[in-house]
Amino acid sequence: MLPKFETPTFKVTLKSSKKEYKCRPFLVKEEKLLTMAAASDNYQEMIACCQQVCQNCLLDELNVENLTMFDLQWLFLQIKAKSVGETHPFTLICGNCDATSPWEVNFNEFTLNRDDVDYEKKIAVNEEAGLILRYPTSTLVSKIEETDDLDIIRACIKNVYTADEVIDFSEVSDEEALEFIEGLPIQTLKDIREYFETMPYLEKTIDYNCPKCKEDNQVYINGYEHFFG
Repeated sequence: MLPKFETPTFKVTLKSSKKEYKCRPFLVKEEKLLTMAAASDNYQEMIACCQQVCQNCLLDELNVENLTMFDLQWLFLQIKAKSVGETHPFTLICGNCDATSPWEVNFNEFTLNRDDVDYEKKIAVNEEAGLILRYPTSTLVSKIEETDDLDIIRACIKNVYTADEVIDFSEVSDEEALEFIEGLPIQTLKDIREYFETMPYLEKTIDYNCPKCKEDNQVYINGYEHFFG
């Protein structure tokens, strides 16, 4: 019988919930999934692959498909840092002369673009009633181009509250939910859009001087999709 090798474990703290989860590094089977996803160059497939890899490497109970995009990206980068090292080669392109420069990016230097993460947001419709919103899941974001705006709002309303009760919006029928959303004031819709548009994201800013033309450059990189290879 062939031997089975022990895999080291580590903990990752999610940005939104601040909860710790036990994980293991990538194995060969996860690296194979990442290589296939990178070759496809399909955004939806890349997110699905990232979810699958993170789910495989999680040793605690957690449904990765329900994570926000920034939590999924953070979890992925932390697992990859423990699997293949904290740095990754990256090619910078000068915005002035298009010259390329090699660069090493440290996964641990990625940060959220803002500190105040309103994972759930209360939006008042009037003095007595309103909505409790949550950020879209990474699964929903992956399908955003083919999803109707009202369906996105429907998926992101957690509760509707009144002076007398709190209603679980997932238990409301599709027909009643659509009628409710279509009856919201325009200002409420603007508040909902602002909440989505200001959703946190992971980023790393690189300032460098082009060795060819000596132009100062500033490069923003974000997301796990840069690091599949």
